[in-house]
Amino acid sequence: MYSMPIGLITKPHSTDFHMVTDYSVGEFTLNNFIMKAGLTICLDSLQDFSMELRAIVVFKGHVPMWLFKSDISAAYRQIPMHPLW
Repeated sequence: MYSMPIGLITKPHSTDFHMVTDYSVGEFTLNNFIMKAGLTICLDSLQDFSMELRAIVVFKGHVPMWLFKSDISAAYRQIPMHPLW
């Protein structure tokens, strides 16, 4: 069984601690078990957003009344992980 290094750092302006983990430290790191060949991540850009918005206008005939911006920190917590991770 492998486990990643765990450490503590102090929070800014507080005496409380953050727990930090580093998946890339050590000889047998967890990230080294993921095959890198053929894996890419493409994040959406404003161009992607504008193309989707234009497609909605063409489909529905009008601009949506509401647009929501999600909390990026929550979005990254919900990203599917690689099965070998």
